[in-house]
Amino acid sequence: MFLEVIEPFILSGQIERLPPQALNALVSNYTTTPQMVRRLGEALMSLRLSPGEFDIDCVLSTCRRHHLWRTFARVWLSMGDPLAPISSIMTAAKEAARQRDEDDSIQDAAEAQKTSASTSSLVLYGDETAETVLFDYLDMVIRGRNYPEGTAILPQQRAEKYSTLISELLFPPIDTSQPPKDIGSTFATLLGLVELNVDRLLLLLKHALSDPFLDYINIIIKPVSDTNTRASERSLRRASQVKSLLQIAVDTTFLLVNTAYVDQNAVLTKRLIGLLSSFAVTLYATRFPLV
Repeated sequence: MFLEVIEPFILSGQIERLPPQALNALVSNYTTTPQMVRRLGEALMSLRLSPGEFDIDCVLSTCRRHHLWRTFARVWLSMGDPLAPISSIMTAAKEAARQRDEDDSIQDAAEAQKTSASTSSLVLYGDETAETVLFDYLDMVIRGRNYPEGTAILPQQRAEKYSTLISELLFPPIDTSQPPKDIGSTFATLLGLVELNVDRLLLLLKHALSDPFLDYINIIIKPVSDTNTRASERSLRRASQVKSLLQIAVDTTFLLVNTAYVDQNAVLTKRLIGLLSSFAVTLYATRFPLV
């Protein structure tokens, strides 16, 4: 009864914090039905969740179990770790995509309806689907904005730090003139997003790279080290480079496409190669026009 009384005050913003005991009770009592889970997600989104003021494991495990991915991402970001939620949400998004593919292959309408009913409680609303949350989260944080509110991350240094971390996760700062031996492992996150929804990824990158905030983000590209090279020879190597995210995105895309052309085992299909090639060429031509 107490939690139901204070819920409207939480949702309206009049109550921004709860003591750990009350928050744990809220999490425990609002998971009995899909509707209650949705209300729990909205309540958690309205509260200020600061490290040390709540049971982190309890909240995160509840969000993961009930697919409250918006809250899951927001909690990690509020704790100062913008990278932590990405792997879990991407795994959930891939599993959901696999499940959709399996459902689409079912010919029996009755069986399809039964499957839909059994999974409807897992994803309640479109804004909570793992795929939507993943791309929205990356789009906002890489542009220096809080998720999901879209307000600027303050101070500016923190916003730039978070954006750089996300940028380096998507586009590892390596020397693309000397491609890594294991492309799949090096670019695991980027290739995972390509596989999940390449169209949505390209829209995300176009949106992000057009944001003036990204002009502040420069990535240090370190030359490939070779332990067998003598110190006197290493000293002649070129120094680390500083590149914009735009240039790194173009270089990485061309690297993946070129590798796919020469490697028969590459993960990129012909359609993906075409989309990525067109994206890289268009991006390069519009931002670095020939004089």
